[in-house]
Amino acid sequence: MKKMLIFLSCLVLGTILGCLLSGTWHSGGSTFWKPIDYFPYSVKTILVVKPFGREFWVETTENKKYRVTYPCPEKQSCWTKSDKIPTDPSDGEYVDYKVGSGKCENNNFVYPLFRTIIMCITSATHAPDATYTVSLALTNNNELWIWDQPYEDPFSVITSIFSVTAIGTVFGLFAGIFFRVFNPSKRKP
Repeated sequence: MKKMLIFLSCLVLGTILGCLLSGTWHSGGSTFWKPIDYFPYSVKTILVVKPFGREFWVETTENKKYRVTYPCPEKQSCWTKSDKIPTDPSDGEYVDYKVGSGKCENNNFVYPLFRTIIMCITSATHAPDATYTVSLALTNNNELWIWDQPYEDPFSVITSIFSVTAIGTVFGLFAGIFFRVFNPSKRKP
């Protein structure tokens, strides 16, 4: 009876662990902070972030304003001086736009940045079947960091959650079999 209880416990715990890991993975656990290290100037403030984070405007410590594009292909200049700052960053899309001081107001799972955040702008662009979230942070050493989660449509999320849960169940099954077969109480000197 004890062996069967251990076997069932491994099976249930493997399934639960697979479900928890897949939920964390799809709520931002697969997305990491990336530095915007191609922009050569020290940034004083972030002015505007367009939906999807593909363009943003910053003001440098020399009080000059730049339009920066992300991502930046190799061997290209991805910033230009620009005094024309857009007043409506949404471009007609349904966008949740949050400006935070000291932290990013991102509803997803976000790994810590391990730097002091001075300012952060989070933009979540909603479509009928998907959401695209991006956070742009300015740290205390005047550097820019981006957290850029790609589209998550419900079909791929459900498929992935089911797949990872099934894999967790299989690992739990093998762990239960391992504990049943290699039980130390069976071996007698």
